[in-house]
Amino acid sequence: MRPPFKHSLVALWTALALFAGACTSGEQPSSEEEAGQQQEGEGEQSQEEDPRAASFAMGEIRAIDSRDRPESGPKATEHDDKVRALVNGYYTVAFLDPAKWAEGTHPELANFFTEEAKGHVGPRLSVLALADLSDDLTSVRPEKQLIDRLNYYFDEDLNNPIGMVTTTFEATGTPSAEGAEPVKIVHHATFWLQKEGDNFRISAFDANIDVQSQAG
Repeated sequence: MRPPFKHSLVALWTALALFAGACTSGEQPSSEEEAGQQQEGEGEQSQEEDPRAASFAMGEIRAIDSRDRPESGPKATEHDDKVRALVNGYYTVAFLDPAKWAEGTHPELANFFTEEAKGHVGPRLSVLALADLSDDLTSVRPEKQLIDRLNYYFDEDLNNPIGMVTTTFEATGTPSAEGAEPVKIVHHATFWLQKEGDNFRISAFDANIDVQSQAG
């Protein structure tokens, strides 16, 4: 799915690709990577968790440092809780909490984006969230919530990286119409992240959603 602000996104992606290519030797694994491979079933929803609140598992974290500093790897893990909080908040508003759907307008969703990117949320709401589909559902139960990969790009300031995160979200929606079949929802996204104060915001995105009926 093409992003709505293609030129700025292409420019950002090109810059990051050049940045990463120029400092391949500076790629540092985080401490989470050093602990080993992802566990089998990671990202699957626990039966004890509140289905209205997102709870994403963290996959691979990678620090790419233009100065090849060994501390960039451990530094990356200092930010991952903030990125996880951003992703959890986003998917709670976009998909999981009916109280935040607001008849498919998802008014709180723009809060997760930078000021420059906020204007692109509305026109792309149908790939960013349930949007109009929410009128046909009473609830959504998550089945897979996984941050597949989180890259940090460090330049001079180790406290101010650029981030890129990819996500996989799978869930089953319960229809509001009596006798209607449940729907399978699969959402994939790539979010480019910018540090604003102590938190991250989404500065650009590429997302797609697939919704199909399934037998109850």
